[in-house]
Amino acid sequence: MNSTNGPRRAFEHRIQLYRTPPSCLILAHNRSSRRLVVSITNDSHHLSATEIIAHSYTAVQSLFRTAKVSPDRLIYIAVDLIFKHTSPPPFGGRSKSRAGYFAYNGTTVQSLLEYILSASLKLYWSCRGRDAVDFVVESLNEALSLHLDQDRDFLNESMLRGMKRAGHIHGLRSTMIPSGLEHVDEAPARERQCVTFTPIRRPDMIQPQPRGETRQNGRISMRKKR
Repeated sequence: MNSTNGPRRAFEHRIQLYRTPPSCLILAHNRSSRRLVVSITNDSHHLSATEIIAHSYTAVQSLFRTAKVSPDRLIYIAVDLIFKHTSPPPFGGRSKSRAGYFAYNGTTVQSLLEYILSASLKLYWSCRGRDAVDFVVESLNEALSLHLDQDRDFLNESMLRGMKRAGHIHGLRSTMIPSGLEHVDEAPARERQCVTFTPIRRPDMIQPQPRGETRQNGRISMRKKR
Protein backbone atom coordinates (compact mmCIF):
# COMPACT_ATOMS: atom_id res chain seq x y z
CA MET A 1 0.00 0.00 0.00
CA ASN A 2 1.28 3.44 -0.89
CA SER A 3 2.04 5.21 2.39
CA THR A 4 1.63 8.62 0.76
CA ASN A 5 -2.10 8.08 0.62
CA GLY A 6 -2.31 8.16 4.41
CA PRO A 7 -4.14 5.66 6.62
CA ARG A 8 -6.90 3.80 4.87
CA ARG A 9 -10.42 4.55 5.93
CA ALA A 10 -11.95 1.85 8.13
CA PHE A 11 -14.25 -0.49 6.26
CA GLU A 12 -17.67 0.40 7.59
CA HIS A 13 -19.34 -2.35 5.59
CA ARG A 14 -16.81 -5.15 6.03
CA ILE A 15 -18.36 -8.61 5.93
CA GLN A 16 -18.85 -9.99 9.42
CA LEU A 17 -17.82 -13.58 10.05
CA TYR A 18 -20.13 -15.65 12.24
CA ARG A 19 -19.13 -18.77 14.12
CA THR A 20 -22.62 -20.09 13.48
CA PRO A 21 -25.02 -19.23 10.64
CA PRO A 22 -27.08 -16.08 11.29
CA SER A 23 -30.45 -16.60 12.91
CA CYS A 24 -33.52 -16.63 10.72
CA LEU A 25 -35.06 -13.17 11.15
CA ILE A 26 -38.58 -12.22 10.17
CA LEU A 27 -40.68 -9.09 10.70
CA ALA A 28 -43.76 -9.49 12.88
CA HIS A 29 -46.63 -7.23 13.93
CA ASN A 30 -46.82 -6.86 17.72
CA ARG A 31 -50.47 -5.94 18.13
CA SER A 32 -50.26 -5.08 21.82
CA SER A 33 -47.61 -2.41 21.22
CA ARG A 34 -48.80 -1.53 17.70
CA ARG A 35 -45.28 -1.84 16.36
CA LEU A 36 -43.18 -3.98 14.08
CA VAL A 37 -40.60 -6.19 15.74
CA VAL A 38 -37.80 -8.40 14.47
CA SER A 39 -38.59 -11.98 15.40
CA ILE A 40 -36.36 -15.05 15.29
CA THR A 41 -38.14 -17.97 13.69
CA ASN A 42 -38.04 -21.49 15.06
CA ASP A 43 -34.93 -23.27 13.79
CA SER A 44 -36.90 -26.48 13.32
CA HIS A 45 -39.21 -24.75 10.85
CA HIS A 46 -37.15 -23.70 7.87
CA LEU A 47 -38.53 -20.88 5.74
CA SER A 48 -37.32 -20.00 2.29
CA ALA A 49 -36.18 -16.48 1.46
CA THR A 50 -39.37 -15.91 -0.51
CA GLU A 51 -41.50 -17.00 2.44
CA ILE A 52 -39.62 -14.76 4.88
CA ILE A 53 -40.09 -11.73 2.65
CA ALA A 54 -43.77 -12.58 2.13
CA HIS A 55 -44.41 -12.99 5.87
CA SER A 56 -42.58 -9.72 6.60
CA TYR A 57 -44.57 -7.94 3.88
CA THR A 58 -47.82 -9.15 5.45
CA ALA A 59 -46.67 -7.93 8.88
CA VAL A 60 -46.05 -4.42 7.55
CA GLN A 61 -49.44 -4.32 5.85
CA SER A 62 -51.09 -5.59 9.04
CA LEU A 63 -49.49 -2.81 11.08
CA PHE A 64 -50.33 -0.04 8.63
CA ARG A 65 -53.94 -1.19 8.32
CA THR A 66 -54.45 -0.26 11.97
CA ALA A 67 -54.48 3.36 10.78
CA LYS A 68 -57.33 4.99 8.88
CA VAL A 69 -55.15 6.11 5.98
CA SER A 70 -54.09 3.98 3.05
CA PRO A 71 -51.08 1.73 3.83
CA ASP A 72 -49.56 3.04 0.59
CA ARG A 73 -49.37 6.54 2.08
CA LEU A 74 -47.47 5.24 5.11
CA ILE A 75 -45.10 3.26 2.89
CA TYR A 76 -44.19 6.41 0.96
CA ILE A 77 -43.60 8.26 4.24
CA ALA A 78 -41.31 5.43 5.33
CA VAL A 79 -39.48 5.68 1.98
CA ASP A 80 -38.78 9.33 2.75
CA LEU A 81 -36.99 8.14 5.89
CA ILE A 82 -35.15 5.22 4.23
CA PHE A 83 -34.13 6.49 0.78
CA LYS A 84 -31.31 8.83 1.84
CA HIS A 85 -27.62 8.72 1.05
CA THR A 86 -26.95 8.95 4.80
CA SER A 87 -28.87 5.73 5.47
CA PRO A 88 -26.99 2.51 6.20
CA PRO A 89 -26.35 0.14 3.29
CA PRO A 90 -27.87 -1.04 1.08
CA PHE A 91 -29.87 2.21 0.83
CA GLY A 92 -27.24 4.85 1.54
CA GLY A 93 -24.03 5.75 -0.26
CA ARG A 94 -21.01 7.99 -0.35
CA SER A 95 -22.98 10.80 -2.02
CA LYS A 96 -26.51 11.71 -3.07
CA SER A 97 -25.77 10.69 -6.64
CA ARG A 98 -24.43 7.27 -5.61
CA ALA A 99 -27.00 6.20 -3.05
CA GLY A 100 -27.81 2.53 -2.94
CA TYR A 101 -31.56 3.02 -3.22
CA PHE A 102 -31.09 4.02 -6.88
CA ALA A 103 -31.05 0.28 -7.53
CA TYR A 104 -34.82 0.29 -7.13
CA ASN A 105 -36.63 0.73 -10.44
CA GLY A 106 -40.15 -0.55 -9.73
CA THR A 107 -43.36 1.29 -10.49
CA THR A 108 -45.78 0.02 -7.82
CA VAL A 109 -46.04 0.42 -4.07
CA GLN A 110 -45.99 -3.35 -3.68
CA SER A 111 -42.66 -3.62 -5.49
CA LEU A 112 -41.36 -0.72 -3.39
CA LEU A 113 -42.06 -2.42 -0.08
CA GLU A 114 -40.78 -5.75 -1.39
CA TYR A 115 -37.53 -4.08 -2.45
CA ILE A 116 -37.03 -2.47 0.97
CA LEU A 117 -37.59 -5.76 2.78
CA SER A 118 -35.60 -7.97 0.42
CA ALA A 119 -32.64 -5.57 0.17
CA SER A 120 -32.25 -5.34 3.95
CA LEU A 121 -32.75 -9.07 4.54
CA LYS A 122 -30.37 -10.08 1.75
CA LEU A 123 -27.65 -7.97 3.33
CA TYR A 124 -28.20 -9.84 6.57
CA TRP A 125 -28.20 -13.21 4.82
CA SER A 126 -24.83 -12.35 3.29
CA CYS A 127 -23.40 -12.15 6.84
CA ARG A 128 -23.06 -8.37 6.88
CA GLY A 129 -24.94 -7.67 10.09
CA ARG A 130 -28.56 -6.84 10.84
CA ASP A 131 -28.23 -3.06 10.89
CA ALA A 132 -30.24 -2.71 7.69
CA VAL A 133 -33.08 -4.86 9.03
CA ASP A 134 -33.26 -2.91 12.29
CA PHE A 135 -33.11 0.39 10.38
CA VAL A 136 -36.02 -0.61 8.15
CA VAL A 137 -38.14 -1.72 11.11
CA GLU A 138 -37.38 1.52 12.95
CA SER A 139 -38.30 3.60 9.89
CA LEU A 140 -41.57 1.76 9.29
CA ASN A 141 -42.56 2.24 12.94
CA GLU A 142 -41.56 5.90 12.72
CA ALA A 143 -43.80 6.39 9.68
CA LEU A 144 -46.83 5.26 11.68
CA SER A 145 -45.79 7.38 14.69
CA LEU A 146 -45.51 10.47 12.49
CA HIS A 147 -48.97 9.83 11.10
CA LEU A 148 -50.41 9.55 14.59
CA ASP A 149 -48.94 12.98 15.37
CA GLN A 150 -51.44 14.31 12.79
CA ASP A 151 -49.28 17.04 11.21
CA ARG A 152 -51.08 17.03 7.87
CA ASP A 153 -48.81 19.45 5.98
CA PHE A 154 -45.61 17.76 7.14
CA LEU A 155 -46.98 14.32 6.28
CA ASN A 156 -48.08 15.41 2.81
CA GLU A 157 -44.62 16.78 2.07
CA SER A 158 -42.96 13.64 3.44
CA MET A 159 -45.16 11.38 1.33
CA LEU A 160 -44.46 13.36 -1.84
CA ARG A 161 -40.72 13.27 -1.16
CA GLY A 162 -40.96 9.51 -0.74
CA MET A 163 -42.81 9.21 -4.05
CA LYS A 164 -40.15 11.31 -5.77
CA ARG A 165 -37.24 9.33 -4.31
CA ALA A 166 -38.94 6.12 -5.41
CA GLY A 167 -39.25 7.55 -8.92
CA HIS A 168 -43.06 7.44 -8.88
CA ILE A 169 -43.35 11.21 -9.47
CA HIS A 170 -40.87 13.58 -11.07
CA GLY A 171 -41.30 16.80 -9.13
CA LEU A 172 -42.84 18.34 -6.04
CA ARG A 173 -43.99 21.73 -7.30
CA SER A 174 -47.73 21.99 -7.83
CA THR A 175 -48.04 18.27 -7.18
CA MET A 176 -51.50 17.26 -6.05
CA ILE A 177 -52.01 14.53 -3.49
CA PRO A 178 -53.05 11.45 -5.51
CA SER A 179 -56.55 10.14 -4.96
CA GLY A 180 -56.63 7.55 -2.21
CA LEU A 181 -53.46 8.85 -0.56
CA GLU A 182 -55.01 11.78 1.27
CA HIS A 183 -54.49 12.36 4.97
CA VAL A 184 -57.20 11.00 7.25
CA ASP A 185 -57.53 12.12 10.86
CA GLU A 186 -57.38 9.30 13.37
CA ALA A 187 -59.72 10.96 15.90
CA PRO A 188 -62.92 12.91 15.16
CA ALA A 189 -62.64 16.62 15.77
CA ARG A 190 -65.01 16.47 18.71
CA GLU A 191 -62.74 13.99 20.49
CA ARG A 192 -59.62 16.09 20.14
CA GLN A 193 -58.43 18.08 23.07
CA CYS A 194 -58.61 21.80 22.51
CA VAL A 195 -58.22 24.97 24.53
CA THR A 196 -61.07 27.47 24.64
CA PHE A 197 -60.78 31.08 25.67
CA THR A 198 -63.37 33.33 27.29
CA PRO A 199 -63.48 36.66 25.45
CA ILE A 200 -62.43 39.64 27.52
CA ARG A 201 -65.20 42.18 27.98
CA ARG A 202 -64.15 45.73 27.41
CA PRO A 203 -65.02 48.25 30.14
CA ASP A 204 -67.26 50.21 27.77
CA MET A 205 -69.30 47.04 27.10
CA ILE A 206 -70.12 46.43 30.78
CA GLN A 207 -73.52 47.90 31.57
CA PRO A 208 -73.91 49.26 35.11
CA GLN A 209 -76.70 47.64 37.09
CA PRO A 210 -79.25 49.76 38.95
CA ARG A 211 -78.54 50.20 42.61
CA GLY A 212 -80.03 47.47 44.72
CA GLU A 213 -80.20 44.94 41.86
CA THR A 214 -78.17 41.77 41.51
CA ARG A 215 -78.00 39.45 38.53
CA GLN A 216 -78.21 35.74 39.28
CA ASN A 217 -78.36 33.13 36.51
CA GLY A 218 -79.51 35.72 34.01
CA ARG A 219 -82.29 37.06 36.27
CA ILE A 220 -82.44 40.38 38.05
CA SER A 221 -83.50 40.32 41.68
CA MET A 222 -84.01 43.23 44.02
CA ARG A 223 -82.11 43.32 47.27
CA LYS A 224 -84.17 44.28 50.25
CA LYS A 225 -83.08 47.34 52.11
CA ARG A 226 -82.46 46.87 55.78
